[in-house]
Amino acid sequence: MTPRLRAFIEEHQLPEPRPVICRPLPFCEPKRCFANVDQQVKRAGGSAIAGWLFWEIESIALETEAHCIWVSEHGAWIDITPQASTPQRLIFSADSRVAEKRGYTTGYETPLTKNPKVLALQKFTRAIARIREEHTHGFGQTSFVSMQLLWQAARDSDLPEDVAGLLLQKYLSWETAMEQKYRPDKVA
Repeated sequence: MTPRLRAFIEEHQLPEPRPVICRPLPFCEPKRCFANVDQQVKRAGGSAIAGWLFWEIESIALETEAHCIWVSEHGAWIDITPQASTPQRLIFSADSRVAEKRGYTTGYETPLTKNPKVLALQKFTRAIARIREEHTHGFGQTSFVSMQLLWQAARDSDLPEDVAGLLLQKYLSWETAMEQKYRPDKVA
């Protein structure tokens, strides 16, 4: 627990975090923590806890990511979902607000940079996350989001229009792919 992380937790009034062991399981998919944990609970018992992972992007930002971990029948807190890096341990803060929408919850962020381009990009991605959260009512229950609303977020963030257009195109193609791959009728 660094002083910077302690200040971040206090600034955003987050529940006290604790270390979590990272043990990805072979059947688990990246970015599918809720489904992974649901499947593990069915296989081995235990329970799920939703909350926040903490990430520091060097000299850019401190941020949280909505996440779900598995709690074994013996009470061990274990992250069974593969991460982009291969950490041995992560810092996790249990927070029931994350469970309400199964992770479609806007995280917290504290910028560490003064670069206006990076700050504009951060502002834009936060706005998209808030829009997504507002239009998601549970897993697989997303209402229509108008392009006008997404473009307004881009304008409000001061991103150049061409950059915003590319980011929106990438975001929308990712959303479409995820909807097709993980439709509620396809989830086990």
